[in-house]
Amino acid sequence: MYTKHFLVWTSVCLMACPTNPGAAVISSARDAECADLVPDACATDSQCSTIIGRNLHDNGDGGTCIDWDEDPVAVGCQNSDSGCAGVETWAAPAYPDTAGCMWFSSSCIPDGWNVCDWELSDDECPASDTGASGTDTGASGTDTGASGTDTGASGTDTGASGTDTGGSDTGTKPGPACGVDDLVFSAEMRDASGTAGTEFTLSDDLVAAGVVTNPCEDDISLVTPSVCLVFSGVIVGDSSGSAWYRACLLEPTKWEVPATGSIQVTEMLGMHTLGEYTLTINFIYPGTPPPGLAPTSVFTVSR
Repeated sequence: MYTKHFLVWTSVCLMACPTNPGAAVISSARDAECADLVPDACATDSQCSTIIGRNLHDNGDGGTCIDWDEDPVAVGCQNSDSGCAGVETWAAPAYPDTAGCMWFSSSCIPDGWNVCDWELSDDECPASDTGASGTDTGASGTDTGASGTDTGASGTDTGASGTDTGGSDTGTKPGPACGVDDLVFSAEMRDASGTAGTEFTLSDDLVAAGVVTNPCEDDISLVTPSVCLVFSGVIVGDSSGSAWYRACLLEPTKWEVPATGSIQVTEMLGMHTLGEYTLTINFIYPGTPPPGLAPTSVFTVSR
């Protein structure tokens, strides 16, 4: 469970937050309910989804590998609406425990598990010596060789490059996927019509905007540790400056950034005096900030 606190800055609350922050509280409660379910019960709950991982094996040279023909394993449960970044993750139920690390196709891992932050490999394990026509009958079904059929619990494997239909794991090593690190954070100054620019006049009502752009072909979920996407903005001019801040409830909140689209937070600033200014938008971001987390935009106001 998350403990609620407030982050308070000594200024007026101006920046926008989600239109329905109460939804984050509901989602958090559902997260806990799903996390308490065992995989079998999770599979029968329409609001939850199982978390599937793959076992790591010794590659014979002191490193690790994955048998991509082996059935993945359901090891946890999560809210079906959880925002999972499309990044490969290694995690274990006990830390540190190299032997217990498993591979996951996304950033979502079972509740209470710890990320394995040492170097691990997901390379294909060396081929076994059972022979092309050999038969190996195990707990997950019958494997009749390179062209055989594995009817294990997680789906159908039609050979070395077959497809495993269990969960969201396709049974083949995935290629690079877009994730949170691919998002582009930017600051824009706009006029009252919403047109971004760098040159404005004394009569322009200015609007500051913090924009998160997704250049990828798939939607990306961004989870912030509070209900705010932006917690402050700062404008510094030749002889003057201003700033605004936000009091943000510490409640993990998911933001969906659509494929090849963007989400934004805006703030009405009004008219400014003559001069050159630098706008800085400070985003709230989980973990280590990537380059551009506090992007800037330079603009001028003339007659």
